[in-house]
Amino acid sequence: VTMNVGFLLVATLQLAPVVSATPYGIVSGDRLRRLLELQLLSPAQDDMIVKQLDYTHDWHAHFRTHVFPSIDTINISQACSEAWSEIEAAEDSNKFWDSFGVVGAGLLDGNTRFLGSSQECANAKSPDYRVSRPFPDVTPRFVHYIGEEVSVWHVLLANMVVGICAPTACTDDEMHQIVYNTHHHGPARLPPFIHAVTSKAPLRLTPGFVVGCVLFSALGALVLAATAADVSLDVLVHYVTKVEEKGAEQQPLIGDSSADLPAALDTTEDESKPAEAAARRVVLEGLPGLRYLLCFSFKANMYGILSSGGGRANRGHIECLDGLRVMSLGWVCLGHTFLYVGTVVDNPLYLLQRARSFLFQGVASASPSVDTFFLLSGLLVMHNTLKALEGRRRSLLQFWLLFYLRRLVRLWPAMLLTILFTVSLFQLWGLHLYSPNWQPQDPLIHACSGTRWLPTAFFLNDFIRPRDSCIGWTWYVANDMTFFLLSPPLILLIKRHSWVGRGAVSALVLGSCLICLVATAVENLPPSDGSPLFSNFRVLVANYAVGNPWTDRMYYTPYCRFMSYGTGLLLGHFIYTHRTLPLTPGQVAGMYLSSVALAGTAVYVTYFGANGHAMGRAGTALYNGSFRLMWSVAVGQLVVLCHFGYGWALNHVLSANFWKPLAKVTYVAYLLHALAIVGYLDGLEEPAHFTVSNFVLIYTGLVVCVYVIAVPLSCFIEAPFLRLFESILHPPPPPPRPID
Repeated sequence: VTMNVGFLLVATLQLAPVVSATPYGIVSGDRLRRLLELQLLSPAQDDMIVKQLDYTHDWHAHFRTHVFPSIDTINISQACSEAWSEIEAAEDSNKFWDSFGVVGAGLLDGNTRFLGSSQECANAKSPDYRVSRPFPDVTPRFVHYIGEEVSVWHVLLANMVVGICAPTACTDDEMHQIVYNTHHHGPARLPPFIHAVTSKAPLRLTPGFVVGCVLFSALGALVLAATAADVSLDVLVHYVTKVEEKGAEQQPLIGDSSADLPAALDTTEDESKPAEAAARRVVLEGLPGLRYLLCFSFKANMYGILSSGGGRANRGHIECLDGLRVMSLGWVCLGHTFLYVGTVVDNPLYLLQRARSFLFQGVASASPSVDTFFLLSGLLVMHNTLKALEGRRRSLLQFWLLFYLRRLVRLWPAMLLTILFTVSLFQLWGLHLYSPNWQPQDPLIHACSGTRWLPTAFFLNDFIRPRDSCIGWTWYVANDMTFFLLSPPLILLIKRHSWVGRGAVSALVLGSCLICLVATAVENLPPSDGSPLFSNFRVLVANYAVGNPWTDRMYYTPYCRFMSYGTGLLLGHFIYTHRTLPLTPGQVAGMYLSSVALAGTAVYVTYFGANGHAMGRAGTALYNGSFRLMWSVAVGQLVVLCHFGYGWALNHVLSANFWKPLAKVTYVAYLLHALAIVGYLDGLEEPAHFTVSNFVLIYTGLVVCVYVIAVPLSCFIEAPFLRLFESILHPPPPPPRPID
């Protein structure tokens, strides 16, 4: 109960987040990895760094002192040189120089970004300063440092960024030469680790951008036209109904007994109005092509999302799954936000230090949040398919073809449109930003360039380059599609030979567990994906093989994740075959206690490793081979208790109508959430400072924004295609022919 319902509460109680390295596929781990290495520095090395940084803290003044005397000796264009001369001759350039980033405190706490004020630089040429001489156009730039050898400087200056202001006439390469030359004239003890100078990312008119703009414009126009047609139909039906009512009042029918009744007792008219209006609308929707156009109506799709029922009850919908689905996505967002916040705060090592607390192992060990989705997916596939097989009216071949086709229509349009949005309109977000995080070669966008988006589009990114794939967090969708493709043989086997089918699924679950156990024992892998121990990097590198490819395989691949999906298949069959489940109070209490124990073990056993006590190879192997199964069994027991009437308050919370609209857009919200996190945090023009209140506000705001956007967005990229598929699959019956 605590694991599933209380994780959002934990964020406000324990007040300590955690940062994890790259398993979620939304950020490069190089900077974080090198920052973590700072934890390995000895006190003597700390003192040496402090001494060497005396000059670095004053680099702003040194740059201003040396750039003008040496400007003529640098191989730069005449326009760039003249622009610097104009700055030197200006009577008031204080705003220009004041915008520079100044290397300040917190380096030994992981602060490596001193970005200055981009807005002040952009407004340096202000008429308020009354500059008598021409002042050149200037733009913010960012000096990137990186070590070229293994040393404490390599660790400290890894991806260190300092903001400067520079004339627009100077290219980034010319500014690189100027900054490098300035450092070259400094004290010999300062290594010139200047990697690059970058400026604001330009808009790239790639083929993907053009196609994206055209396609999204066409889709928007289609939705607008469908919505207008839908509203027009309602207005027309209402007008016709009013006209007929007015005519009926003037000429009452002869022999109508209701005409003799008092108005308060005559209910025939009120009862017939909705039916008549619906009948007229059905007739109008029968116009050629109109029925298919209305599938894209924003009004109708929004009503379908916001309605509490949505037709699910007729398909045996298990009510408590709505709350579980939304809470699990909230946990996913929590883990991803912690992961990404650690790359943009100015005190990441302090953040990691606080992350060693007991309760926040629930954030560091966020991996089981995805296993909850696998469990629910397996449960629903088994349960709903067995019910559909009961009343099927098509041949078995047609049934399974539609089984796959519905899934493809459910997932593919939204996936393709998300990829297209990432490589097209998403880069427009960076046009108004001055942030070094938002670069022309942003890993999120660059990973979708060329043909690299194809594995994601065809649900193969769980095998092909899962770590740096296009919109890499969708590896979960690829896994789920793989499981879905393999489900029909298992479903048929269970339906025809129950014991044999359940034995086959159990064997696959056991095999998945054994693969993780053996791989961990042989390769000396860290627990989970390593993230629970990143708050104590010393323990991680001293006891485990960090960077082993099997760590990625255990996280991304279906054969290491089937244990959760298989548990869901068995759970779905159990619920399907049991209409009731009589349990004694002792059995109910035992199931609750075992759920808490299993979930607590799966999530919190790594607490000891984070605080300096590694589990050892055998203990880690046992943990990796069983923790996902323990979590799945724990959540599955809660589902059973809620579904069969033993959930009480927990079931009331998880089955509340509040969750239903949010649960319907979970897929779109999952596709969107990482874009929202990256879009906000990569757009920060200054590093954030980690405090509990800041993080709670960032996380809460992101989750709210994700769902606020996902609900209407689903009316564009998901719901219309599902309705269109059902309209084609189930055309309306032809109107009755008139009797001669």
